[in-house]
Amino acid sequence: MKSFSRSANHIGIDMGSSQTRIFSENRLLLDERTVVAVDSKTNEMVGFGTDAIIRYHSNPQRIRLEWPIRNGAMVDYYYTKGILTYFLKKVLKQALARPEIVLSISSGLSSVARHALIDAVMHAGAQKAFLLPVAAAAALGQGIRLDTPDVVLSMNIGQDVTDCGMFSCGGVIAQEQVVFGGRTINEGIQAYMRESLQIIIGMDEAESIKQDMVSVVEDGLDMTFAVHGRRVVDGVSVVMQMTSSRMYPIIQMYLEPVAELAERIIRQASPDMAEDLLKHGLLLTGGTARLSGLDKWLANRLGIPVRVPEHAEISAVMGCSRTLDEYKKIPDLIESGEKYYGRN
Repeated sequence: MKSFSRSANHIGIDMGSSQTRIFSENRLLLDERTVVAVDSKTNEMVGFGTDAIIRYHSNPQRIRLEWPIRNGAMVDYYYTKGILTYFLKKVLKQALARPEIVLSISSGLSSVARHALIDAVMHAGAQKAFLLPVAAAAALGQGIRLDTPDVVLSMNIGQDVTDCGMFSCGGVIAQEQVVFGGRTINEGIQAYMRESLQIIIGMDEAESIKQDMVSVVEDGLDMTFAVHGRRVVDGVSVVMQMTSSRMYPIIQMYLEPVAELAERIIRQASPDMAEDLLKHGLLLTGGTARLSGLDKWLANRLGIPVRVPEHAEISAVMGCSRTLDEYKKIPDLIESGEKYYGRN
């Protein structure tokens, strides 16, 4: 594996289905939507990230939005290359050296998809590109060493994909992903409101309910909150009442794949690893990690401590940036783009 050159710009990128984040030199340089504005008549890309959203709202008849990352994988090479090129130019500005980039990826990403992603980032202007599993990146972002005999269990819940990995001695003991994320919970809330209240709510309303009104475990507070939507029968706008106690079992039901994923990974630990798991527990990151009561629910389910760190939503991109200092210690975790591109 080629080493990182200290003369180049070092950048970590976490490019998810919803957000793209770029981190370097202990600073979050960019946090924007992973979206492209496309002119429907010419099919030309006319905006990226925040600018794409603005352009769409200014002329929705002419502009459409394209999301090039879905379920943790690139679905459109052309748009992905375009958005990466734009974001890199935006954060690098007048930098002379082409950057060396570490990207976080889902553990289940295929070889073909990895090749395409490396190709896109190289054509976007990278000097070298490397791939790092997102669960490992999240642990590194919290300053956890992965090159020691200690067992590290890490889970990252993204918008569409959840990754869980167990690491030790600079290698992978077990890792797996499931198609589940914050969007899944929102869709579950939408489905429940349609079934129980006979109303249709938007994704923004579901997100607001998830963030502010519900918990995964009973907290002794049975709040009543307003739900804004349209009646199924006639589309008339209405405001209905819902209680938080009715939401507990619904949220837990939709979170079941997360618990089952963690259990599958833990079952692959040998008996002598149990002490580390009981001591260090599970590191839980990603935006959905902050869902009220999720850490307590998982801890009770798994029988180990669950920790949600500060800045959980940017742990992965922080880890990608810090990997530049750790690559010699964890070469089995970092994949060089040279494998796919032929030169790096």
